[in-house]
Parts: sequence; C-alpha cells; structure tokens
Amino acid sequence: LADGVAMMWVIGRLMDVTPDAPVELPERPRRARKRGLLAPILAPAHAAVDMSRRAASTLVHESVESLLHPSHLLALTEPAREVSGILARALVMPPDPATRFKGSLHVPKHVAWSQPVELATVKAIGRAADAKVNDVLLSAVAGALRHYLLDHDDLVDGMEVRAVVPVNFRDETQAMNLGNQFGLVFLALPLGLPDPMARLRAVKANMDAIKASPEATVFYGLLNVFGATPQQVEEQVVNLFGSKATAVMTNVPGPQTTLYLAGSRMRNGMFWVPQAGRLGMGISIFSYDGHVTLGVITDASLVPDPETIAHHFEQEFARLHAATELRSATDEHR
Repeated sequence: LADGVAMMWVIGRLMDVTPDAPVELPERPRRARKRGLLAPILAPAHAAVDMSRRAASTLVHESVESLLHPSHLLALTEPAREVSGILARALVMPPDPATRFKGSLHVPKHVAWSQPVELATVKAIGRAADAKVNDVLLSAVAGALRHYLLDHDDLVDGMEVRAVVPVNFRDETQAMNLGNQFGLVFLALPLGLPDPMARLRAVKANMDAIKASPEATVFYGLLNVFGATPQQVEEQVVNLFGSKATAVMTNVPGPQTTLYLAGSRMRNGMFWVPQAGRLGMGISIFSYDGHVTLGVITDASLVPDPETIAHHFEQEFARLHAATELRSATDEHR
C-alpha cells in the first residue's frame, strides 16, 4: 500500500494541531503544482535514481556474469561498473552469523515498545560524539541486541550482524503519493564491542561509508526490477538477501508538535516492521513531539520476549548518555 513516510503523511492528514480545530471541507482538485524551491537541488538525486534503476534492470544478469568473469567489468561504463560492483558485493556477501534472532518463521508474532526517550537528549549525545541522531539510536539498538544474547549465554566476542535499513527516496512534493519509494542498505552492527562509545563510533563509521556509496540507490532500482518478476523469482531474491542480515531496522520521523484526533491528544505512536525470508526481527524507531520510541517485533518461536530487548535499549541509551556526560565533564576540567 505505502511505505512508512507515506503512511505518516496519511496519518498526519487525519490529525489536527489544536484540540478545537474546525472541520475542513474537502477542496476541489488543484492543477499540478509548479516546481518547488528544492527542485533544482533534488533534480540530480532523481536523475541518479533513474540512472541506477535503469542500470540495475540491465545489469542483473551482467552482475552474475561479472562474478564469473571479472574482466567483463572493464567493458561497462563507469556508472554501470559501480552498480555492477555493488550487486556483486551483495551477492558474495557471506550470510550473517547464526543467532537466536534468525530461523524459520511462524505465524505468531510478539511486539513490544520502549519508554519514550527525549529527542533533545539523543541530539546532545550526538553532538558530544560528533554523530547523527540515527547513529546514536542504532548504536543503542546494537547494545540492546548484544545484552539480549549475553542474557542467554551466547558468544558475542567479535560478532557483527547486519540490519537491512530502508532509505527514503521521497521528497516533499511526493509526500502525498502512496506506494513504496525506498532503497535498502546493509548496515553492520558491532555487537562484539562492549564499550558503548566504541560501539557508537563503529556504527557512525559504517553509516558514513554507506552514505558515501550509491548502495541505497542501486537497491531502489533492484526493488523495482524484482517487483516485476514472477513470484518464484521474487521469493528466491528475498531469501538470498534475507540470509545476509539479521533484522530489518527503520526510522520514521513523525511530527515534532502535539497532534489531536477528534479533540483528544495523541500521546505517542508506534509501528512495526513486516518480516520476510528468515529475518525474524524488526526494529522500528518513531519520533514524535520531542520523544523517540523503539518498537520491536519478533517471531514468537525465536524471540518470545521482545520486551527484554526494548528494556535493554532503554538501559543502553542511559549508558550512552552517562558516558557522554562523563566525557564532557572530564573535558571541562582539563
């Protein structure tokens, strides 16, 4: 039906910003809007998406051929070689380590969510560590997964697992359109690092490398290609790439003002990520009205207590906050 960003727009249109907002009558359809101020800036990005989508559609078979004959890459153009190289790396990427988070999926699912944490605190941690909000939240998630495995006496030394992270390709002019417009990236989560700050630095480095790569754009093109293939082919692709990750992890930013529905204040909101292949866990992050909440959905046969992961997230976030405050206090006394 629609991705998270589009659904957030739909939900927002149902809400009011005051408890006594008047009833609005539907407007007549308007003519197509003129290009906005951001159009000149976003045009190159859209061109890159179109290029990668076209390149991905013609290079699905060429990428496999390149794996067998690397010299075949030399005959491709520079953009095509880049796309083909990303596909090749994805195909030869080893499967994720076997953990209790992965396995055959069943019908029953369990869901949980954390207590909200203040977005201002997340940003303060990011400023202290020269990291983005996403870096801070994802490193706290990595710490939560680490501690869950340790609770069950599982080995985590040196462990790294991947999360499939959707990347939004909508701009503000497309917010009202339904459908799915996102690419995918594989983010490595350093579960083997015991120190919260070291884990944050590692997550930031991995995210920075992804941002400098067209990986998300390439996979956006691939999703369009494989969405038009027969179901059997699509299922094989889902299983192939699903074996190379442990969870689906997404962050949907919501409005940072209080919303009302029929005069009642919306206190918080949450969503959960669908699962596919052998990915038995979905991590969702939702920000609203100055707070951030973590949602966890798991296959009941693999992880029957996702509330434990949510609780570990709260604890790991508190550790990060304490570590950055201690670091700031130490710097002030130097």
